[in-house]
Amino acid sequence: MEYDILQSINLEDLSHFKSFTDRYFSKRYVLNVNGIENNDIMLMFHSNRITLLSLAPSHFFFKKTDQYKINFNIGNIDRLTNTVKGKGKKGGQMLTPNSVICKIEYDDGTTFDIPCCMKGTLIEVNKELAKNPELLREQPDSSGFIAIMLSSIAISDSTKSELLNHEDDNSVKPKKTPLYDLHEKYGGKVVDFAGFLLPVQYSDMSVSTSHLFTRSSASIFDVSHMLQTNVYGKDCVSWFESICPVDLKGMANGSSSLTIFLNNNGGIIDDLIVTKVKEDQLYIVSNAGRMGVDKQHMQKTSEIFKKSGKDLTVEFLDVSQRALIAVQGPKAVTALQPLTNIPLADLIFMTSTTGKVAGIDCRVTRCGYTGEDGVEISIPADKAITVTEALLQNSDVKLAGLGARDSLRLEAGLCLYGNDIDETITPVEASLTWLIAKRRRGEANFPGADLIMRQIKEGVDKRRVGIRIEKGAPARKDAVLKNNEGKDIGKVTSGCPSPSLGGNVAMGYVAEQFKKSGTELLVNIRGKDVRCVVAKMPFVPSRYYVKK
Repeated sequence: MEYDILQSINLEDLSHFKSFTDRYFSKRYVLNVNGIENNDIMLMFHSNRITLLSLAPSHFFFKKTDQYKINFNIGNIDRLTNTVKGKGKKGGQMLTPNSVICKIEYDDGTTFDIPCCMKGTLIEVNKELAKNPELLREQPDSSGFIAIMLSSIAISDSTKSELLNHEDDNSVKPKKTPLYDLHEKYGGKVVDFAGFLLPVQYSDMSVSTSHLFTRSSASIFDVSHMLQTNVYGKDCVSWFESICPVDLKGMANGSSSLTIFLNNNGGIIDDLIVTKVKEDQLYIVSNAGRMGVDKQHMQKTSEIFKKSGKDLTVEFLDVSQRALIAVQGPKAVTALQPLTNIPLADLIFMTSTTGKVAGIDCRVTRCGYTGEDGVEISIPADKAITVTEALLQNSDVKLAGLGARDSLRLEAGLCLYGNDIDETITPVEASLTWLIAKRRRGEANFPGADLIMRQIKEGVDKRRVGIRIEKGAPARKDAVLKNNEGKDIGKVTSGCPSPSLGGNVAMGYVAEQFKKSGTELLVNIRGKDVRCVVAKMPFVPSRYYVKK
């Protein structure tokens, strides 16, 4: 019987937040092949037996831009027809963890194998990849999947480790944050997110209820997976300005700013918050999903800087050393003030200081990822539960997970790296031109400055916009946007139901002529064109604490 496994999945059954690797399948495992750096395979379980094979987002394949083809003919085995030559058999090819599903063959003659990494039976390979190999690069977690397999046994969570060859220690095991025991205590539904075990939600609230509670009261989010970095030395400001378009020199000590790492083509390597602690010290918080990339980028550029005699030290803080929580919502500061010696009325949006919280030395920054007033608190790892439990003594404060965090940030019009921005997108295209500081525009000495300044002056072909869909299912990542004549003019990058507003919200990129708010468009959702409208972001008014 022929069938399309992707069509059999009810997306409404899954949590509405979607990252690169959990778009369709809920149980996800990353395995490294043969100890080769970034040679990582993703297995995604739809059920206890049906498994989708793809390349993990960390795979070295995605960093190479050369032309390639995908060869499913493996010696005497033809994966495309699912036949074994000489045996007259079709279907049911048995697989071992080392069975090669296909080969990636580059035009320069180099190749690499993609093994299945599990015991089982091949159902089918993605024949479209043979016709259109670029799908693997463009949509590896959906239309660009490699194969669908049936595991050799019905796999329970307790036996997956055996099936996936964890005994060879080739897998990447997710880390626990310092708040892991607290998540278990309060009924957190924990998942592997960016290599860390974090709660999607808690047993006492649905995702939408937690979302609305944050908007009306206050919630605590465990964001310890984020990379925290300290930078020291009298040349730290000059170094940081060499890799970001921020005006650190013009910032007061104790102030913070959202900024971006840029590549030489003007693409966004990552978005992050930098705090100018003082002239010779910076504190940086960047994305967990880009941790390896960010570390390498900061190490490489700082080493070059130091070789020219500059004074600079970069210190990455491991999750075993430092936790990070975000306390967000209109009652967050009121709940925090009795526990701290920091006068929070003086700590305005995007400023940072140190002080005692529940008797523990912490760094408190007035910022967040929800659009609400709130703070992020950096805490010694062994004291993280103490501080969090102290905050939870206030009935206006509850724990919240990744699900609510994603819908809150989308209503606030904030980007998710890997969905809404990446290394192929410039800040001008992403509607983040405001991140290019005035002084830096005049100097034009940041990475990608020539292209970015030209785009600021001459415009771009596409732009990130907000999208409102009043009724029906939400538009998800990669949903096609069309004009009223049915012509493709862009794609959705993030989308979800809006608990605050009703209906659905999304963001995506459209051709420049369609960026104006109020422009009516069509979005293709599950094969049907649905009416939508370009809308201003944030969708929900921001309530940051700014002194007037």
